[in-house]
Amino acid sequence: MMGFTEDGQASDEMIRARDDRLGLSTSRKRENRSDIPTPEVAPDADAWESGRTVQTRIEETDLRH
Repeated sequence: MMGFTEDGQASDEMIRARDDRLGLSTSRKRENRSDIPTPEVAPDADAWESGRTVQTRIEETDLRH
């Protein structure tokens, strides 16, 4: 699952429609959050872009007593 993480990824019209529908103000939220520092990206956080990454697999296993 992915989300919008940078300006310009969602159209202005989409943002306006969402704000109107939900009674939000994106510009007010941006202003209120302007003092929050941008965190550094953790090393290998975007490892999936390289085509090779670690995966976790769920596997059912019989238990013996």
